[in-house]
Amino acid sequence: MWCLGRFLPLMIGNLVPPEDERWQLSNLLLEINDIVFSPIVSEDSIGVLEGLIEEHHATYIGLYPGRSVIPKMHYMIHFPSQMLRFGPMVRSWCMRYEAKHRYFKQIAGILGNFTNMAFSLAVRHQQLQCLKLGSTGNFSSEFLHKPVEIGTGKTVVAGDAEYFNELQAKEPTVDHTDVLYDYHMATNVIILGTKYKENAVVFLAFDTELPEFGTISKIVVFRDQVIYFLITKYKTVEYNRHFHVFHVQREIRPDKMLRRQEMLATYMPIHTVKPYGQNARNGALFVAPRFMIPDD
Repeated sequence: MWCLGRFLPLMIGNLVPPEDERWQLSNLLLEINDIVFSPIVSEDSIGVLEGLIEEHHATYIGLYPGRSVIPKMHYMIHFPSQMLRFGPMVRSWCMRYEAKHRYFKQIAGILGNFTNMAFSLAVRHQQLQCLKLGSTGNFSSEFLHKPVEIGTGKTVVAGDAEYFNELQAKEPTVDHTDVLYDYHMATNVIILGTKYKENAVVFLAFDTELPEFGTISKIVVFRDQVIYFLITKYKTVEYNRHFHVFHVQREIRPDKMLRRQEMLATYMPIHTVKPYGQNARNGALFVAPRFMIPDD
């Protein structure tokens, strides 16, 4: 449902008048989700969230008189106070707990033993944890820290790279004559379980009121798996509230930069999208982030 909510405006937004109040109510809910699912929150963003929730509920009651408020709408009222006490809500949502519970449901069906189910599941789970943490486990090294995985690519001489000067500023040990295996351009890499591909869009930072986005042009792996992304920066034109996306443009002479994963505003890669209808025919590009990062 979260994915459908993010992309539904791009699918049917061109068929809905901008002044439609029910459409605006739906967009209010999406803006609430942007803050609730953000891994970083500030006191200002929590204040904005409180105002959005109040506006959403008031608009809902006005558009649907006589309809009762569902329990989930009441729970939303407590989101700001809970975020002040415990931090970003995405860190405590039930999705990860449900994913963990899937293991126990599978084991329960396999065992076929209902005499003392809780004890049986606890024993099996602890045995699995010992296997993962033990030195004899096949995947013990990947349990707490996933290794870096590098996809196919080609090796080049460092001095031939167009971004050599910037790389040398970040890695002083690199030299023009570095041998081929010291320098690698991969089509994709997996860092701590997150996969990055060429042409993926990354969230760089905020510039005044609008965020900065860029696309990964190349993935550079330097020596001991030190990974840099060569990022071509987009120009963020505006925030399109009707489609709930950011309008971006490719510049004729775009800025390029080298960034490591930890230098990004958020580690999650996304991609550009094109809405159905007139904007798609005009070649406009949009970015629909999963969440919003505060600018402070």
